[in-house]
Amino acid sequence: MLSTEQITVLTSLSQSWPASLAISICNGVVENSQSHPLRDEITAFENQERCSLPYFRSTSNEIAWVSTARDADELQSVIQDLRCWLLPSFAWQDSAGWLVTDPSPTGGIGSLILGMSPAGYCRWKSRPDSFNRVVEKLRRMRSLEQARPQHVTIRVPSLLEARQQFISALVASDQSAAEATIAVIDRNKLDSADNTLFMRVRCWDRFGQIDRIVRGRELEHLTHLRIPHRIRLCILRAFHESFLTEHESNADANAALEAYRLDIHGRLSGLIRHCQPRDGQFAQRLLAYRAAVLQDVAVATELAKTSDDEFVATVLTPLLSQSPPEIPIDELFFEARKRQDWSEVQRLGVQLLGQGDEYAPILWKSLEFSINPEIEATLLAHQECVATDIQVQPPSIPQTWNEWFGSLTEDRLTHFQAFLDNRQAIDLDRLAPSDITSLHELLERFYIESPFETDGRIRQLLLAGLSEFMEDFVVESNFPRDSLADIYLDLFRLWSAIKRGSAYPPDGQVLLNLAEGVLQFRPAAETEIVEELRDWWENRPVRALLPFLLGIVDLLDQIGSVGQCESFWIVGAEFLRHNQQTLTPGDRELWRQIGSRIGYDASIIDEYLPIPATGANVDPLQQANLRKVAIVSMRERQSREAAAMISERSGAETVVISDKVAGASTVNALTADVVLFVWAATSHAVFRSFDGMAREKFVYVQGTGAGSILLALERWIRSLQTH
Repeated sequence: MLSTEQITVLTSLSQSWPASLAISICNGVVENSQSHPLRDEITAFENQERCSLPYFRSTSNEIAWVSTARDADELQSVIQDLRCWLLPSFAWQDSAGWLVTDPSPTGGIGSLILGMSPAGYCRWKSRPDSFNRVVEKLRRMRSLEQARPQHVTIRVPSLLEARQQFISALVASDQSAAEATIAVIDRNKLDSADNTLFMRVRCWDRFGQIDRIVRGRELEHLTHLRIPHRIRLCILRAFHESFLTEHESNADANAALEAYRLDIHGRLSGLIRHCQPRDGQFAQRLLAYRAAVLQDVAVATELAKTSDDEFVATVLTPLLSQSPPEIPIDELFFEARKRQDWSEVQRLGVQLLGQGDEYAPILWKSLEFSINPEIEATLLAHQECVATDIQVQPPSIPQTWNEWFGSLTEDRLTHFQAFLDNRQAIDLDRLAPSDITSLHELLERFYIESPFETDGRIRQLLLAGLSEFMEDFVVESNFPRDSLADIYLDLFRLWSAIKRGSAYPPDGQVLLNLAEGVLQFRPAAETEIVEELRDWWENRPVRALLPFLLGIVDLLDQIGSVGQCESFWIVGAEFLRHNQQTLTPGDRELWRQIGSRIGYDASIIDEYLPIPATGANVDPLQQANLRKVAIVSMRERQSREAAAMISERSGAETVVISDKVAGASTVNALTADVVLFVWAATSHAVFRSFDGMAREKFVYVQGTGAGSILLALERWIRSLQTH
């Protein structure tokens, strides 16, 4: 059925048509269009598709045509088709203006046509005696377009690119994107089945799916592989969380030790043996349980010296009263070397360094298999203090991030992936100021010299490293930190310079996360941040980046200067106004709500995003029939804004959980139809309280703003409709 505006336009044009082309419109329907020479164009006009309609001028011997399109991309296609089929052989451009993009000051039919073709429309002319030929050309042009097969080209990324996308998805807390990347690698056989399994383990660990690790059928296979250290830690962390955390929180060492003996030791003792105390508190406790079960007094004594965990001390107390066995330490060292237990080689070898020249080369060799920056520092200090004829080459595998980035600047690219796979966990609380300064200088050097602009290999390697580096420095409970603000700014600059133009949603979310970290502690950088964000959008203004644009509005509304978020809302609304084809009812409602929240009045919102007069489109939140929605986030202001917007559109009860520990509110959230979990603004304790909830009702939110929360809800609703 034609809208009022369509009836006005079609009536104005058809009144000029000769009697043989006359049409009648009744109740919004063209009654005699089926036998009409222009039936295809009229039908397309009714369906709000691209079309061309004539206006017969009585004062001159010519026909004026109008060609419309739904958006800017389609308008470009219309222009190309007209030039291929009609111009200039059978028609010519209107000398008064070929392409109309701005409405006439006096209004009229031109303004109505622009309302239906917001990106603009074409005006061209033909002679009356060529009318039938022009109509035939239009008909054949449309028939060919409809007969054209839909060729879908799927570009298979390189393995390096796919790995980088996977880590970007982890950093952006985008589980669906991470899983989709794994599927691409698996489907196209870009990597071995074992390496793909390692990626799945990382994904399960990142998004708290510990049951998939602990009870999955893959575990038996994993325990018989030589696995990267970070995958080893993922497995051990899952078992610790599943079987021991509850006993430890109750300070019940005996129950925890018994649970370890029954459920973990027999299956994972070999993996635990390769851990080091610096791998974290959970690793220290697993090492303590293992020592207690094996009655390993030597390991218990060494662990007690390095750990300040009271629970570890409680577990080890019965062993510490005993004397270690009288086995020479050098025999233990060479036995560990024989079975290639490199962690044990390093633990024992440090104690033997001063007793002979044969130990240092073996310790240097161990760094090829077990990355340990502390051992490397000890060996370097030992080498300076001891005169020896033995020349030892430093390990080819970097031992720290400083060495890794340094290897790229010096074009030493050997074993770069080995470090990324096997690097040790970083305790950011103990990161020395000198290390931070060194990292800042290295990253700043990359940005200033920009070797990635001319060397594609450096670009890919740097991207892989930056993604992993951000998993260590950005995906952590205390992000953002004042002490790392300069690092965040370096990463923001590099990421924007290298990835600008990417339409992969996690890449944009990573940039927003970094921008938030910078603006929290470096407000003077706001102008630079805003310009980079604007350039990122303007480099590729496509529909896939609308969530990114909305994330900018959320971010600048939270911590930006006056007027910044408003200007980005106008950018997004202007894009949507000129791309009505891509505007869904959910998009319209969300952008209207955000515009109202940041202070625009109804007249401005209606100018950019008017509600259709027909009312045919229904808000997806209304159709979902939600009864209760829970939002879990410690960003209370943004969560309450999102809750109000959800309630307004859906009528559902919306609860906000902003606690740091599990309690009555989290129990209440378990009864919700869906839980929107803001991963970047919640505590681990609260996350664990949702372990028993069905995963299909648990949704991760990328970003922290109100718009991000609503986008996550709409994605969840769409996923239900497609299954």
